[in-house]
Amino acid sequence: MTSNVQKEDQIRSSIALSVTRIGEEECVKSGATLSSESIQLMTQFVYHFAKHCMAPDMEHFARHRLQNHRKHTMVEILPSDVLLCARKSPSTTDSLVEYQKRQLKRTGRNKKVDAAQQIQDIDFEDDDAFGMLDKYGEDKDEEEESGQEEERPKKKSKLVLRKNV
Repeated sequence: MTSNVQKEDQIRSSIALSVTRIGEEECVKSGATLSSESIQLMTQFVYHFAKHCMAPDMEHFARHRLQNHRKHTMVEILPSDVLLCARKSPSTTDSLVEYQKRQLKRTGRNKKVDAAQQIQDIDFEDDDAFGMLDKYGEDKDEEEESGQEEERPKKKSKLVLRKNV
């Protein structure tokens, strides 16, 4: 148990260092200042968001991709799973795709170029581009996990994803 606590502390320290460096760079550009309380709060936000929001979503996307819904089976998180987590922020998605392209060029891994092209071909504006929603626009796995089937309305609801302008 102690080793898990130590690992968490190391991760939080690493995040705090990164947040501090990024904050200092941005403050130099904008002339603003960053308080230590802000750094601590941003560190907690990044840690919590990664652990409790992104990690479960990426695992869910990976399991769906593999059509393997067994909870205790290890799955590999791929770059496409990470991009799915960022799909509602087009600027973040674009930034991640560009970063991946630069990394692939730098490492010269030609096999992965096809994966990068597949990622570019994903329609991030289609809420169900990945077959994650049932015909009523709800998450398929939520029903499977609850084990209950409810009466569905006859009217089909449509989800709309809006771009941030």
